[in-house]
Amino acid sequence: PLFGGVTQALCNLYVTKAKDIRNSHKISFRNERQFNYMEQNNIRMLDDNLSIVWHSEDEVNKLIQLKKFPKIKDIECVINKRGELDMSLNKSYISETPTDLRLLKGGDIGQYFLTKQPKLFVNSNFLECTAKSQFVLQDRIICPQISNQTTKTRLKFSLVNRSHVLANSCNFIYVEHNNLGYDLYYFLGLLNSDLLNWYFKKFSSN
Repeated sequence: PLFGGVTQALCNLYVTKAKDIRNSHKISFRNERQFNYMEQNNIRMLDDNLSIVWHSEDEVNKLIQLKKFPKIKDIECVINKRGELDMSLNKSYISETPTDLRLLKGGDIGQYFLTKQPKLFVNSNFLECTAKSQFVLQDRIICPQISNQTTKTRLKFSLVNRSHVLANSCNFIYVEHNNLGYDLYYFLGLLNSDLLNWYFKKFSSN
């Protein structure tokens, strides 16, 4: 191979100057199996960041269909934030003695359910020094903040009830009351789906 031993994601870009740039409207993609060509307008439509990602024809059609739906970040009733407790800066609040607040870390999270029950707790006075205390007292769905590109299932969301403090290795979603029919269970199923896991593998780094 051209770059033997490389384990990180790698993209080679070859640029050929066309005689007339007005006629150059396709980009050629190649993976280890085949070539594919994509219209520049399709690249712009499929990804706002203009990512140069190899797609098969079927995948392009799938992405075009997905583009018809709103992104989660654009739904006003959905709040997406990072966990509350920084394991380094807030370590004085962490306790092995049981309290009303359990501490969850990214490694505790699996699809739909926690992989293990947390063994650490958080002192109750921590709620006085976090701007996210209102969310600690609500049910949420949570996921690990880090998701390695080589992992088969990259999206793992669990439902957790109130009184769980999240470490900074977690992200969470909270859904406010709305008239659109959205709730936590809807997003729990959606974010654990094979479709969104495929999409996440396509466009997200670690």
